[in-house]
Amino acid sequence: MKDSDFMQTIEQALLKLEKSKFRSSFKLKEKDREYVKNKGMDTVRSHARDFVRDRLAPSFIANDGKQTPMRGHPVFIAQHATACCCRGCLNKWYRIPKNVELTPAQQEKIVNLLMAWIEKQMKNRMIGVFFVLLQYICKWCHILVCRETNTAQICTVVSFTPVCH
Repeated sequence: MKDSDFMQTIEQALLKLEKSKFRSSFKLKEKDREYVKNKGMDTVRSHARDFVRDRLAPSFIANDGKQTPMRGHPVFIAQHATACCCRGCLNKWYRIPKNVELTPAQQEKIVNLLMAWIEKQMKNRMIGVFFVLLQYICKWCHILVCRETNTAQICTVVSFTPVCH
């Protein structure tokens, strides 16, 4: 298998995953976000490397399909969201054959995809926090009222659709 068969770009993979009802249902919970903030992205990346090396890279995995918990670490959530949770999903989504040890380059690509998903989740949450601060939007006079400061700001918003929940 050539590395080019894995995926063309992280952005393309994330866009494809967003179209899947199942994969797009995974979101980082507040506890996961706090973990990332407290530990830092470098530490989370190190954990992702360890999980990928130990749980995905070997050619034979006795409990394949069940090796990634559904909660307990932000990387686990990212693995399910990106279809990097087991060799079966890696094969289905990225054509990575089962029963063949992952190369270091493949492992790093998986880690990069996991971290890109986590980074996107962290940024999306910040956008969501901004909208949570808004008490309401008056569509007729285009005024935003901030819940924290109770101040109004004139803007050009015509309608409001939350970016995240």
